[in-house]
Parts: sequence; structure tokens; C-alpha cells
Amino acid sequence: MVTLSLQCAIVGEAGDSFEVAIDDAKKVCKLKEAIKKMNMYQFPANEMQLFLAKRKNGTWLPDDKALDAMLQSEVDTSLFKKMRGSWRLHKKKLFGPGVALGEDVVHVLVVVPVETESRPTKRQKPSLGTTQYLPEIQWSDAEQRPRLQVQDGDQLISMPASCIKGTGVGINRSPLVLFRRKELIDEWNTVNHNSITSDSILWICGPPGAGKSYSTRFCLLARSVRLGRALDSLREK
Repeated sequence: MVTLSLQCAIVGEAGDSFEVAIDDAKKVCKLKEAIKKMNMYQFPANEMQLFLAKRKNGTWLPDDKALDAMLQSEVDTSLFKKMRGSWRLHKKKLFGPGVALGEDVVHVLVVVPVETESRPTKRQKPSLGTTQYLPEIQWSDAEQRPRLQVQDGDQLISMPASCIKGTGVGINRSPLVLFRRKELIDEWNTVNHNSITSDSILWICGPPGAGKSYSTRFCLLARSVRLGRALDSLREK
């Protein structure tokens, strides 16, 4: 047996092609199962259709921008050979001896069934019922970190290695230097004055990727620090 590295592309979906490694003695139906598992599809594998991504002149489809455009349009599958589930992958008309797989090309076009409300076609995010394959998390107590002293006008902030230990940031246990833009300082001071210290409601709006979630976390953290200081002062009294 020979292990084939087949580059596959899904018709109708934006995204890069993906590789499936499979023995050439396997049947096409096993390739369908491998594609389903890799993409976490929820439909039966036999409802998937596979087509050999070869042109009429016998060359493979290049994996390029033209392919991206083709995949997101109406693809005429009649132009490509349908791969039957009972066929072995080492079949001469598929990937048998003497067939060169080439480089930077796609070998298989994948057509998935039409999505319905009762049974979604698209890959699903892991849920409580599908997390058995996720690694177990080892929780530990939070380690104390030195408190940074930052002035309002400081644009360069040096964080000691002990501050970033275990975060995956920093190299060779060296300090991490952060740069703060003046606009960011002004924005934070405005939020702090108009919402955090005044206990006013704050609406954070913006397009995806603008930083709404992180801004909310910082606001909540600042409020919790302020509340903690107030409680400490009450305890001292």
C-alpha cells in the first residue's frame, strides 16, 4: 500500500484547500469518511459527492485565486469525473500507478448536501456533547505578580519577565516593552472618567475586530480594582 496525500477543496465554501492522507488501497467511501471527520460535518458521509479535480486535458486544477473564484460560484460538476464510493483509490482512472499528483494543485472536489434547518451541513463548534476529544485542563492557583507603576503620560511600559511568566509572550525570560499610542491613553482616560469612576453605563460600539470585547474586560477589571480598594479602606476603618 502507498499513502496518498490528496489535496481537497469544498465547492461552495470559502477557505483554503486541505490535505487528507489515506492509503491508496482504501475505497472512495473511506475518503468521504475522512473528509467528514476532518471538517466535523453532521451529515452521513455517503451523502457527500467527490469529483476528480482534473481538466479534460488531464491536468489537475491549480490551487490559486482562480480556483477560489470557481469554488464560490456555480460549479458544473459534469465537467469532472465522479468518484464512486466502491472504487479503490489506486484505480487507474483515479490515483493508480503512474499518476503524478503534482505540486500546488487540488486533486478532489467535495460537494456537500444542501443545508437544512433540521440538519445543518456546516461544521459545528465543539459543544458539551462533543468535547470528549478535548484535552483535560489542569487548573492551578494564580501566581502573584509584581504591580506595575505606570504614569498617565508614559508611552513605553517595561514589564519584567516575572509579569509575563507562563503567558507564552517574551523570549529568554527578557522584559517585555509595550508602546502606548497617545490616542489610546486619551481614550482610556475618557472611559475612566466618564464611566468607571462615575459608575455610569458605558456603551462600546464598533465593527468586528474593533476591540469591543477586550475594552469591556479592561473596564470590568478597572471597576473590580476600584471596588477592591474601596472595600480595603472600609476594612481599615
